[in-house]
Amino acid sequence: LWYESDVHRPKHWGEAIAAGRAAKPEALAELIALAQPKTGDADVGPLVRASAVALIGRNYAGDAALSSLLEASKDENDLVRYAA
Repeated sequence: LWYESDVHRPKHWGEAIAAGRAAKPEALAELIALAQPKTGDADVGPLVRASAVALIGRNYAGDAALSSLLEASKDENDLVRYAA
C-alpha cells in the first residue's frame, strides 16, 4: 500500500465523543480520560474536556462516572466546572 494503515493510528478524541453521545458503555473510560486536564501525550482543550464531562453526567452512572464529575467540579477551567 502507498498509504499508512489505520491499524496503528491513535484514536481521535472525536471518536470518544461520538461514542459517548451514543451512550456506548465502552466510551466511559475514554470520556473520563478526556475529562482529565492532561490526557497522556494529547492535551485537549477545555471545550473538548467540558463536552466529555457533560456526556458523562448525561449518559453514565456509577462510581467511576461520579468520581470523574466530582473531580471536574474542582477543575481550574470555568467551562469544565460548569459542565460538571
